[in-house]
Amino acid sequence: NPIAPFLLPVKGGDLVVYQAQYTQSNLISVQLYSSFSKDGGKSWTKPILFSGKETAEGENFYNYTNQNPYILSAKGDEVYIAWERSPFYSTNSDIYFAKITEQGAYKGQIEKISNTGFASKPTLFEFNGTINLFWFTTTNGNRNVYLAQKKGAWWEETEVISSKSAALP
Repeated sequence: NPIAPFLLPVKGGDLVVYQAQYTQSNLISVQLYSSFSKDGGKSWTKPILFSGKETAEGENFYNYTNQNPYILSAKGDEVYIAWERSPFYSTNSDIYFAKITEQGAYKGQIEKISNTGFASKPTLFEFNGTINLFWFTTTNGNRNVYLAQKKGAWWEETEVISSKSAALP
């Protein structure tokens, strides 16, 4: 039951990341999977459980829902991913980020970017050699747009828009 695929041409082929159900005992969660094709999509590697790694907080991944991936190839051949992660028992999601290989495996640490809660729709882009990430939140009736820029080992976060208007997603 894979849904929400994100396809990206990368060095040596194509990478797809998508979300699908994962079952652990009698707990069903949504997790991210990745697959790689080096022949223009005629065949794909066996999907790997991309989000099957401990959380940044050291908790088991299957206690979380991981969804809505966004992948970006930037700075030459580097590949990055951002996604929504929420505790299984909550709809309060945060945005996470990682550098990955062209085949869709982690290449470094997972970073929790947002702390606002109810974060959604992460979007990555490169501008002037800097990795940028924006996302939406809804808290206390306000709809907000945040922008974070990767500044070396740190992220610099700015609230770009805050509105009670229904015009924001």
